Amino acid sequence: MTSIVGLFTDVLPAGGVQRAGRHVAAVCAKFASGRGMTTRFLSLNDPRGLHTVRVGSLEFPFPAMRGARFNMPWRHCARRGAIRRW
Repeated sequence: MTSIVGLFTDVLPAGGVQRAGRHVAAVCAKFASGRGMTTRFLSLNDPRGLHTVRVGSLEFPFPAMRGARFNMPWRHCARRGAIRRW
């Protein structure tokens, strides 16, 4: 199965960059759902754990790995995120 993987710095704060990231993720999720694809998103700076993000009527999971980029290379986080089912 084909997946879209998105790696973001953070998505939960109210800033403009974070808002843009949420919208990019929402567009990717909508695109993928219409084509039978899956999505895997990962936030590097939001508090660790699984968060739910809502953009309009679309809601999707967004796991966060605060500090993970200092503990392991970000490529490893992205690869692990793409393989793992959330």
